[in-house]
Amino acid sequence: MRFHGALRFRQDSGGWRRYLALVAAVAGDDEEVAGVHCSWLDPVHPVLAPVSRPRKAPGRIHGLAVRFGEPIKVNTLLVGDGIETVLSLVTVRQHGALRTTVPSGTFAAAALSAGSLGAFVPPSHIARLIIAQDRDKAGGLAARRLQLRCTRLGIASAVLLPAGNDFNDDLRSFGPEPLATRLAPLVPT
Repeated sequence: MRFHGALRFRQDSGGWRRYLALVAAVAGDDEEVAGVHCSWLDPVHPVLAPVSRPRKAPGRIHGLAVRFGEPIKVNTLLVGDGIETVLSLVTVRQHGALRTTVPSGTFAAAALSAGSLGAFVPPSHIARLIIAQDRDKAGGLAARRLQLRCTRLGIASAVLLPAGNDFNDDLRSFGPEPLATRLAPLVPT
Protein backbone atom coordinates (compact mmCIF):
# COMPACT_ATOMS: atom_id res chain seq x y z
CA MET A 1 0.00 0.00 0.00
CA ARG A 2 1.25 3.47 -0.84
CA PHE A 3 0.31 7.05 -0.03
CA HIS A 4 -0.23 9.49 -2.90
CA GLY A 5 -0.12 13.21 -2.17
CA ALA A 6 -2.40 14.35 -5.01
CA LEU A 7 -4.15 11.53 -6.87
CA ARG A 8 -6.60 12.68 -9.54
CA PHE A 9 -10.30 11.98 -8.91
CA ARG A 10 -12.93 12.27 -11.65
CA GLN A 11 -15.97 14.05 -10.24
CA ASP A 12 -19.56 13.24 -11.23
CA SER A 13 -19.63 16.59 -13.06
CA GLY A 14 -16.84 15.35 -15.30
CA GLY A 15 -14.12 17.60 -13.90
CA TRP A 16 -11.00 16.46 -12.09
CA ARG A 17 -9.75 17.25 -8.57
CA ARG A 18 -6.74 16.03 -6.67
CA TYR A 19 -6.90 14.52 -3.18
CA LEU A 20 -4.62 12.67 -0.82
CA ALA A 21 -5.07 8.94 -1.41
CA LEU A 22 -4.12 5.47 -0.29
CA VAL A 23 -3.38 3.17 -3.23
CA ALA A 24 -3.12 -0.60 -2.80
CA ALA A 25 -2.39 -3.47 -5.16
CA VAL A 26 -4.99 -6.26 -5.27
CA ALA A 27 -3.57 -9.73 -5.95
CA GLY A 28 -4.26 -13.43 -5.70
CA ASP A 29 -2.20 -16.30 -4.34
CA ASP A 30 0.12 -15.99 -7.34
CA GLU A 31 1.01 -12.44 -6.19
CA GLU A 32 0.14 -11.07 -9.66
CA VAL A 33 -1.52 -7.65 -9.44
CA ALA A 34 -5.05 -7.92 -10.87
CA GLY A 35 -6.44 -4.59 -9.72
CA VAL A 36 -5.83 -1.45 -7.70
CA HIS A 37 -7.81 -0.10 -4.76
CA CYS A 38 -7.84 3.69 -4.22
CA SER A 39 -9.21 5.51 -1.18
CA TRP A 40 -9.29 9.30 -1.53
CA LEU A 41 -8.85 11.13 1.78
CA ASP A 42 -10.03 14.41 3.23
CA PRO A 43 -6.98 16.70 3.49
CA VAL A 44 -8.09 18.17 6.83
CA HIS A 45 -10.01 15.48 8.75
CA PRO A 46 -9.16 11.79 9.26
CA VAL A 47 -12.02 10.61 7.01
CA LEU A 48 -12.63 9.78 3.37
CA ALA A 49 -12.73 12.65 0.88
CA PRO A 50 -16.09 14.42 0.50
CA VAL A 51 -16.85 12.93 -2.93
CA SER A 52 -19.57 10.64 -4.28
CA ARG A 53 -17.39 7.50 -4.42
CA PRO A 54 -14.27 7.95 -2.27
CA ARG A 55 -13.22 4.35 -2.89
CA LYS A 56 -12.68 2.82 -6.31
CA ALA A 57 -11.13 -0.46 -7.38
CA PRO A 58 -10.49 -0.80 -11.10
CA GLY A 59 -9.49 -4.26 -12.27
CA ARG A 60 -10.58 -7.77 -11.39
CA ILE A 61 -10.68 -7.90 -7.59
CA HIS A 62 -13.50 -10.33 -6.67
CA GLY A 63 -12.10 -13.07 -4.44
CA LEU A 64 -8.67 -11.43 -4.35
CA ALA A 65 -7.15 -9.20 -1.66
CA VAL A 66 -4.77 -6.45 -0.64
CA ARG A 67 -1.93 -8.28 1.12
CA PHE A 68 -0.04 -6.97 4.14
CA GLY A 69 3.24 -8.42 5.31
CA GLU A 70 5.66 -10.62 3.48
CA PRO A 71 3.87 -13.39 1.61
CA ILE A 72 6.26 -15.92 3.09
CA LYS A 73 5.16 -19.47 3.66
CA VAL A 74 3.64 -18.91 7.10
CA ASN A 75 0.73 -21.13 8.05
CA THR A 76 -1.65 -18.49 9.46
CA LEU A 77 -3.50 -15.79 7.57
CA LEU A 78 -5.70 -13.03 8.98
CA VAL A 79 -8.33 -11.95 6.45
CA GLY A 80 -11.08 -9.34 6.70
CA ASP A 81 -13.47 -7.33 4.62
CA GLY A 82 -11.77 -3.92 4.58
CA ILE A 83 -8.31 -2.42 4.79
CA GLU A 84 -9.19 -0.50 7.97
CA THR A 85 -10.48 -3.66 9.67
CA VAL A 86 -7.38 -5.68 8.85
CA LEU A 87 -4.89 -2.94 9.73
CA SER A 88 -6.73 -2.34 13.02
CA LEU A 89 -6.14 -5.98 13.99
CA VAL A 90 -2.52 -5.79 12.85
CA THR A 91 -2.16 -2.74 15.16
CA VAL A 92 -3.74 -4.65 18.04
CA ARG A 93 -1.35 -7.56 17.51
CA GLN A 94 1.58 -5.17 17.81
CA HIS A 95 0.31 -4.27 21.30
CA GLY A 96 0.97 -7.72 22.67
CA ALA A 97 -2.15 -9.59 23.73
CA LEU A 98 -2.64 -11.35 20.42
CA ARG A 99 1.04 -12.21 19.98
CA THR A 100 0.70 -15.58 21.68
CA THR A 101 -2.15 -16.72 19.42
CA VAL A 102 -1.48 -14.82 16.20
CA PRO A 103 2.10 -15.83 15.37
CA SER A 104 4.83 -13.49 14.30
CA GLY A 105 5.07 -13.60 10.54
CA THR A 106 1.32 -14.01 10.17
CA PHE A 107 0.36 -12.14 7.14
CA ALA A 108 -2.91 -10.37 6.56
CA ALA A 109 -5.25 -9.70 3.66
CA ALA A 110 -8.15 -7.31 3.05
CA ALA A 111 -10.75 -8.65 0.59
CA LEU A 112 -12.26 -5.15 0.08
CA SER A 113 -15.93 -6.20 0.25
CA ALA A 114 -18.15 -8.78 1.92
CA GLY A 115 -18.78 -10.45 -1.44
CA SER A 116 -15.07 -10.70 -2.14
CA LEU A 117 -14.41 -12.02 1.38
CA GLY A 118 -16.95 -14.79 0.84
CA ALA A 119 -15.27 -15.69 -2.47
CA PHE A 120 -11.71 -15.51 -1.08
CA VAL A 121 -9.61 -18.64 -1.62
CA PRO A 122 -6.84 -19.00 1.00
CA PRO A 123 -3.32 -19.63 -0.31
CA SER A 124 -2.50 -23.33 -0.60
CA HIS A 125 0.12 -23.26 2.19
CA ILE A 126 -2.27 -21.84 4.83
CA ALA A 127 -3.22 -24.21 7.68
CA ARG A 128 -5.19 -21.69 9.75
CA LEU A 129 -7.37 -18.75 8.70
CA ILE A 130 -8.56 -16.06 11.11
CA ILE A 131 -11.60 -14.30 9.62
CA ALA A 132 -12.36 -10.76 10.82
CA GLN A 133 -16.09 -10.36 10.23
CA ASP A 134 -17.90 -7.03 10.05
CA ARG A 135 -21.04 -6.90 12.22
CA ASP A 136 -23.71 -6.83 9.52
CA LYS A 137 -25.72 -9.35 7.50
CA ALA A 138 -23.36 -9.29 4.51
CA GLY A 139 -20.33 -9.75 6.77
CA GLY A 140 -21.94 -12.71 8.52
CA LEU A 141 -22.86 -14.42 5.25
CA ALA A 142 -19.37 -13.84 3.85
CA ALA A 143 -17.66 -15.22 6.97
CA ARG A 144 -19.84 -18.35 6.95
CA ARG A 145 -19.21 -18.90 3.25
CA LEU A 146 -15.45 -18.57 3.73
CA GLN A 147 -15.50 -20.82 6.79
CA LEU A 148 -17.31 -23.53 4.78
CA ARG A 149 -14.66 -23.24 2.05
CA CYS A 150 -11.95 -23.64 4.71
CA THR A 151 -13.63 -26.79 6.04
CA ARG A 152 -13.74 -28.29 2.52
CA LEU A 153 -10.05 -27.43 2.04
CA GLY A 154 -9.00 -28.83 5.43
CA ILE A 155 -8.01 -25.42 6.79
CA ALA A 156 -8.75 -24.60 10.44
CA SER A 157 -10.65 -21.33 10.75
CA ALA A 158 -12.02 -18.99 13.38
CA VAL A 159 -14.31 -15.99 13.03
CA LEU A 160 -13.71 -12.86 15.11
CA LEU A 161 -16.73 -10.61 15.60
CA PRO A 162 -16.30 -6.95 16.63
CA ALA A 163 -18.29 -5.30 19.41
CA GLY A 164 -19.10 -2.39 17.07
CA ASN A 165 -19.61 -2.32 13.31
CA ASP A 166 -16.04 -3.41 12.54
CA PHE A 167 -12.65 -3.71 14.21
CA ASN A 168 -11.65 -0.20 13.20
CA ASP A 169 -14.64 1.10 15.20
CA ASP A 170 -13.55 -1.12 18.10
CA LEU A 171 -9.95 0.11 17.97
CA ARG A 172 -11.07 3.75 17.97
CA SER A 173 -13.61 3.14 20.76
CA PHE A 174 -11.56 0.96 23.12
CA GLY A 175 -7.91 1.50 22.19
CA PRO A 176 -5.37 -1.19 21.31
CA GLU A 177 -4.69 -2.74 24.72
CA PRO A 178 -8.35 -3.24 25.79
CA LEU A 179 -9.26 -4.56 22.34
CA ALA A 180 -6.32 -6.98 22.38
CA THR A 181 -7.39 -8.20 25.83
CA ARG A 182 -10.97 -8.72 24.60
CA LEU A 183 -9.85 -10.65 21.51
CA ALA A 184 -7.15 -12.85 23.07
CA PRO A 185 -9.52 -15.62 24.28
CA LEU A 186 -11.39 -15.61 20.95
CA VAL A 187 -8.40 -16.48 18.78
CA PRO A 188 -7.77 -20.24 18.78
CA THR A 189 -4.26 -21.46 19.52
